[in-house]
Amino acid sequence: MSQTDPSRPDAQFPPHYYPPYPYRQDDEISLLDLGKVIYKRKRVLLLIWLLCVGAAFIYVLFKPSHYVFQSVVETGSYPNAEGDRLTVEPESSLLSRVRSASIPSALRTLSQETGKPIDHFPDVKVDLAENSGMLVLSSQVKADAAAQQLAHQLHQQILENLLSAHSQLLQTHRDQRELTLRNLQSDLQALESRAQLDTKLAQLNVAKSGALARLEQLNNDELRQIEVQRLQRSLSSAQRELQSLQEREVNLREQIARQPDKESLLLKQLERAEADLSELRQSRQRVINSGASGTAQLSQSLLLIDSQINSALNSVRELENNLYLKLPEENAELRRYHVDLVSDIGIQESRVAEARQALREFEISRELMVQQAQADVDRLEAELNQLVREHETSLRQLQAGLDSVTHQMDRIQNSRIVVEPGLDKAARGSSSIMILVLATLLGGMLGVMAAFIAEFLARLKSSMTEEIHKT
Repeated sequence: MSQTDPSRPDAQFPPHYYPPYPYRQDDEISLLDLGKVIYKRKRVLLLIWLLCVGAAFIYVLFKPSHYVFQSVVETGSYPNAEGDRLTVEPESSLLSRVRSASIPSALRTLSQETGKPIDHFPDVKVDLAENSGMLVLSSQVKADAAAQQLAHQLHQQILENLLSAHSQLLQTHRDQRELTLRNLQSDLQALESRAQLDTKLAQLNVAKSGALARLEQLNNDELRQIEVQRLQRSLSSAQRELQSLQEREVNLREQIARQPDKESLLLKQLERAEADLSELRQSRQRVINSGASGTAQLSQSLLLIDSQINSALNSVRELENNLYLKLPEENAELRRYHVDLVSDIGIQESRVAEARQALREFEISRELMVQQAQADVDRLEAELNQLVREHETSLRQLQAGLDSVTHQMDRIQNSRIVVEPGLDKAARGSSSIMILVLATLLGGMLGVMAAFIAEFLARLKSSMTEEIHKT
């Protein structure tokens, strides 16, 4: 074998050119070649296959036979007020109850009854089937009648404990619904008796009758006409009295208006009387001046003139008295009477206004009273109808509640055993055959792989030998 000269500069580097690999046109894998290789190495393949099948047979032969002991319970349920079904207890609580209470209690009970320790009993696995409410109890037992009997007793005791607990829980729900049912029935009987309803209806009917009587009384035209006529008579009397006072006031005003004319007349009469008196005095003086004094004719003339003068003087005094005393007193009396008359007119006008207001208020109050009475009648009628409707609605609601509670009680479902405790399937049988079949297939595959590996190693060894000989 040649050695590399380290003194050469390119001794440690590969050559820059490699000759091409001689490619042969027939260098490809075919099924025939694979078959030849398998047939050539059939001993290796058969040996590996026999080893796998033998190992599987020995495992199946000496593997202990265990059985799955299983029981299935459908957990009880009850409907809620909305109609949805609820399990007697939640899943987490159910699993906890079985694992921490039912199984230990069953083990203690069976241990006391059989006298065997707790560890002689098989383990129990508890599972819940998803969204089905099914509780599955399973145990691995040997192919032994005694072991199977213990598993049967243990499962049966667990199921009894669980069903008893669930029965108590469901009985509580039944008792609650029975209490609700009795209360609803009592309320329904009270409503159906209509005692309270009839009492309230009677009270409302009495009130309605009173309101109708008031309305009829208010609508009675005869009574209304009597009251209106009375008020109208009062108004007419007040108006007549007012008119009389007004007429008297007009007459008084006319008298007051005539007073200046009367004063002027008195002044004129006084002036004439004074003129007559002055003329009589001049006449007397002329008689005296005529010188016929002492004679009988002169005396008679003077007596006549003096009598006329006295009469004229009395007339002047009377006119002065009328003008300066009686006329002012009469004017004052007229003014006082006018003031009193104006005051009476004002009072009477107030009475007329009050009479008119009373008539108007009577009409308004009567209309309001009619409206109020009609409103009371309508209100009482509405209350009567509303009371009857509420009573009927309450009856329907109570009946619906009774039906709902009865339906809920009918839908309460106790927990029940769906699959009685018993063997589910054996570990031997279909499982053993499956192990042998898998071992056969696996042995064949490993044998083929071993045959190809042996052929590859043989060819590799032959190629390396040829290379060594060539070198």
